[in-house]
Amino acid sequence: MLAGAWRRGKAHEPLIIVSCCITMVFMNWHMVGPVLPRFALDFGVTIAEVSLLISAFTLARVFLNFPAGALTERVGRRGVFLAGGLLVGLASIGSGLVNDFSHLVLLRFLTGAGGAIAVTVQSTIMVDISTRANRGRMMSFSEGIVSFGLFLGPAAGGLLGDSLGLRVPFLVSGVLTLLLTAWAVLRLPETRGWNAEMTAHLAERAGTRVPPLHALRTMLSDRDYAMIALVAFATFFTRFGTLFFMLPILAYALGMTPGQYGLVVSGIALIHLPLLPLAGSLADRYGRKALIVPGMLLTGAAVAAFGLAPTTELFLAAVAFYAVVAGISGLAPAAYLADISPPQIRGMSIGLYRTVGDIAGFIGPMALGAFAVAWTQGGSVVANGVLVGVVGCVFALFARETAGMRPVLYGRATGR
Repeated sequence: MLAGAWRRGKAHEPLIIVSCCITMVFMNWHMVGPVLPRFALDFGVTIAEVSLLISAFTLARVFLNFPAGALTERVGRRGVFLAGGLLVGLASIGSGLVNDFSHLVLLRFLTGAGGAIAVTVQSTIMVDISTRANRGRMMSFSEGIVSFGLFLGPAAGGLLGDSLGLRVPFLVSGVLTLLLTAWAVLRLPETRGWNAEMTAHLAERAGTRVPPLHALRTMLSDRDYAMIALVAFATFFTRFGTLFFMLPILAYALGMTPGQYGLVVSGIALIHLPLLPLAGSLADRYGRKALIVPGMLLTGAAVAAFGLAPTTELFLAAVAFYAVVAGISGLAPAAYLADISPPQIRGMSIGLYRTVGDIAGFIGPMALGAFAVAWTQGGSVVANGVLVGVVGCVFALFARETAGMRPVLYGRATGR
């Protein structure tokens, strides 16, 4: 039994390594999430200025997602992935040592840069080692590891901040990121060309490369790609504008401490965990669109409920509802993107998708911060929920299904 488990583990070693490494990249962000607004306010800045930390983080991702994807097509996945992890770890440690707010903004920019590189390449590797038939289940396995880390991260970060100081989560997450990156240095192989579909295509087009501008035209002329990019815009706007920025502020207004809020965020990941195998199976069996549309509509309702909740109890109920919806539907957009990405520009396709999302992530905190000042904090979050619901309706009307019981064939889905 142990020998069989060892062989299965070796066979899936790239999946396990990239899943654990990217978990630490996400944990790096989420460990500091409960303390970041309070840490920044200690520098004597306003709430609007605090939003610069989130926007700087996402601005770096805007500039680096697509170049990172393009670079993987030229030099491979492994080296680019390792560089991203190294940058995240070093920038996080620097954030914990800084004594000037402008320096903190710069270091959060560098943390975002490393994360952009690592996450774009991790997504590309996941597509390399999966197929359309098993992609949802493989992604659910990877997301399960990530969610376990996210369950630990916010609670650990909040409690460390409460007990040992607001700088400690930055230092601990940075050191752990460097340790897991060192593991990848030793064990992660190059995965470009692993997928049979990719290998055949590379053989057919040996010696040729698709220029980035041609790749951009190919992707932007595809209606399904435009629709999933719109989903990315709404999702990242919500993630960075509401979940990372406004939600902790709403929690503090209800009387929560950073440690208590960290436990709430960890609870979201804990609810996700048992739902992920179901989410992967549903996405493979019934299709991606079948989960994306109701997921967006219900997510919009949950986000609006954050802003309307007048008590801690109702706030926690809205958080639990959001966690269930995100746990069931959250994998589907990534699987949809993988289905419609042409093999020869896979890295660039994922990079552009994340660039669109991170543009939204850059805009989101500033837009909601300005809306909160002009109107109310809760009202800004309700408006975010309405945006998510509208995008879900647009996707329902114009996007096609790519998998499950009523899939669109690959050639049709990519417009070829």
